[in-house]
Amino acid sequence: MTHFLKGDYDQCIIWSEKGIGLSKKKKHLPLIEQSYNNMGMVACNQGEYEKAIEFFNKCLEIQLKVQNKYRLSAIYTNLGVIHLNLGLYDQASDYYYKGLKLAGEIGNLCWKGILYNNLGVLNNDRGEWEEALGFFEKSLKIREQYGDRRGMVSALENLGSASLSQGQVEKALIYLDKSVKLCEEIGAKEALPFVQVRLGEAYFKLNDFEKASHYLQSALEISTKQSSKLGIGMTKRTLARFHTRLKDWEKAEKLFEESKKIFQDLKSPFQLAQTLSNWGLCLAQKAREVGHPGKKEQIQKSKEMYKEASKVLADLGFKKRLKLLAEEIKENGLENELKQVLQEITQKLKQMEARKEVEEYPETKALVGVTGDYIDHLRIYCFGRLRIYRPYESEEISPKEWGSVKAKQILAYLVVNDPKKIGVTRDKLVDAIWPEIDPQTLGNTFHVTLSHLRKALEKDKSEYIISQRGVYRLNWEGKVWSDVHEFLSHLGKAFSFEREEKLHPTDLEYQKAAELFSSNLLEDFYERWAETARDEYRERYRTVFWKLSHLALEKFDYEKCIHHTQSLLLSDPTDEEAHRMLMVSYALLGNRTSAVKQYKVCQENLKRYLDIEPEPDTMNLYKKIKQGNLKDIGSFFGVL
Repeated sequence: MTHFLKGDYDQCIIWSEKGIGLSKKKKHLPLIEQSYNNMGMVACNQGEYEKAIEFFNKCLEIQLKVQNKYRLSAIYTNLGVIHLNLGLYDQASDYYYKGLKLAGEIGNLCWKGILYNNLGVLNNDRGEWEEALGFFEKSLKIREQYGDRRGMVSALENLGSASLSQGQVEKALIYLDKSVKLCEEIGAKEALPFVQVRLGEAYFKLNDFEKASHYLQSALEISTKQSSKLGIGMTKRTLARFHTRLKDWEKAEKLFEESKKIFQDLKSPFQLAQTLSNWGLCLAQKAREVGHPGKKEQIQKSKEMYKEASKVLADLGFKKRLKLLAEEIKENGLENELKQVLQEITQKLKQMEARKEVEEYPETKALVGVTGDYIDHLRIYCFGRLRIYRPYESEEISPKEWGSVKAKQILAYLVVNDPKKIGVTRDKLVDAIWPEIDPQTLGNTFHVTLSHLRKALEKDKSEYIISQRGVYRLNWEGKVWSDVHEFLSHLGKAFSFEREEKLHPTDLEYQKAAELFSSNLLEDFYERWAETARDEYRERYRTVFWKLSHLALEKFDYEKCIHHTQSLLLSDPTDEEAHRMLMVSYALLGNRTSAVKQYKVCQENLKRYLDIEPEPDTMNLYKKIKQGNLKDIGSFFGVL
């Protein structure tokens, strides 16, 4: 590690490989893990991200056996950094929050400082400046408190970067000057080129080209010596912008080309988008030069660069960065030349808004099913009242077309009570649908009702009901879709991801399940089997929202936690644990008044519906919040 901190990566690799060899002989797992970690750090700094992931996964495998929470927190952090560099922001966020949770459990300020810093970088890339600054300030405060000067270098550099993004150049220089001085004092060579690039950008914006050139040339020299591809790519891009300002078009384009290739090789989409958009601006400005040959060709090439950049940003989901791209084009007076690019950016933003609307308003999900991917399927909706749509039809099958109420009941039963899609016996169907009739006296009523069902569904001659040896089921292998089975599918995936400790996909699958559960199951059915199924799915509903609430709390997303917990209370206003979670979330948001009010609501509901007082845990939490003693209140739900 000493060689790594000095920037001597070759020696770091040599000694790490020796360490692995010796440690394997002695079967010393912690030393083997540390050696793999050092090799992963070198690979990451040199931009060999796939190799770095391989090394850190070996570290993770060892530490999951050893269970050293300090080291686990470090490994999750490193994996987060790599995934962020690869543009996998959701996965990076998962790793960071896993690391932050472990750091909180062991009270490790060092790693909390690192992880707050990294979450700031993630939000800064997304264009979420306020959130980024909040995380960076938390990180700097912890690192100052802890005396972590190397960490202070990083936090100060990132505060400078975020300030630059907001156009606050003077403020940025204050942070960056402190960062570079610390770098030089403690010999943090691995961080120095990144700080110098930011200083180069700052002085470039102030038109102090001499200082800008000095810092950028130094950054390029150090990055090249360290084989830091990320540092080289960022420096060359900033130098290219410098030469664009000087109208040295040939030099600028050469540097942009080199920067683009580096970020393509690194598979670093955000950095690539930055280079492409800067290059696009360079080409457009070059084309506007009076008498410059090949103007049309330059504008076309500029369009291509901007389009590619906007596509990358849209794929990453960076809405604010896309808006900034459009603003940049307008601020430089290029609306006419790049009109088509602006139109495409506007279209991408609309598409992103539409996706967001569907996520925020799950009741629109059913409409998506009618007109979207399942338009060619028989579509069966059981959450809420029963609705059935034939393929390509937007109007549900009318009551007149069923011929019999029992026909609809058979269909609903086959959907709800056959989760494994293996079928239901005739005897079970008869007992459920005709409980008041002796099966021996039913005669051919069952087959007549089944005929009504087939006639209502199979207007297009498709076979939706399959029967074999007295077992009946829907033809799931054909084109049949049901919200119930879709719900169970997402729930199953969520459980699987949760076992593998994959936070983001877990959260995503639970959210998809929640979106489908728009209301209670089969609200227009009052039969005993329907009531039993309704209770079972209501419990599944509660499981989904409890999981979502806990995941939000673990990620310190208190507003989302409040939203999910309120959904729980809609189904059971006496759920004391849900009331406590709301109280904690309000308190941690700084809204003690709402937290105290929530206790009063809990108290009233328990008295009204159950005639009981709140549990001691609830009363103790209430007293802590009322007294302003918020320390460790998150521990009520395992959050520190």
